[in-house]
Amino acid sequence: SGAAAHGVEDAEFDIGVGADAGEAVVAPDLEEVVQQHADMNAAVGGGDDVVEQVEGIGIPDVIEVAVGHNTVWLTVMDIKDSPAPRYAQQWQVAFYAALLKASLQGHTFALPVRVADSGVIVTRQTGPDGEPARHTFDLDPYVAALPLLQRHIIGILTTPLLEAHWQLQSHCRSCAYFDTCYR
Repeated sequence: SGAAAHGVEDAEFDIGVGADAGEAVVAPDLEEVVQQHADMNAAVGGGDDVVEQVEGIGIPDVIEVAVGHNTVWLTVMDIKDSPAPRYAQQWQVAFYAALLKASLQGHTFALPVRVADSGVIVTRQTGPDGEPARHTFDLDPYVAALPLLQRHIIGILTTPLLEAHWQLQSHCRSCAYFDTCYR
């Protein structure tokens, strides 16, 4: 994990925000995360109206917590039922890590809290031992591209339908990618 890359060992801890000894509070409540996401969109030229049009929010399957060198390291993990990680799944984990990082800004904890530089995708069992496979990957390329991607998505979402040249057309039904676009 990203924490392991920093020589961090797993340990119990109290980061001091509404937690009992040994429990971790790793992120604010869902409403705060939604607000942080809206703030991120506003920072790249979007607005709350764009966020309200998009249903759902990124919630990772696991946030691995490790403590070392007086720092709490959070590694975003997602569990997938596929034999190997896919490119889109890595983007998903990177988006979750960016949301987590944004949700931590402006909060004070007893120890510094950092989101790891790597993400993890756990895939189904692939060997004779029956253990799930853990795939760690660098988040930096994804995080670097997120602001541009967000601006592009906001541009698409704010384009009036009559001006959108990427609309589904009647001939799209014969395309092999129709199901992907239609979702």
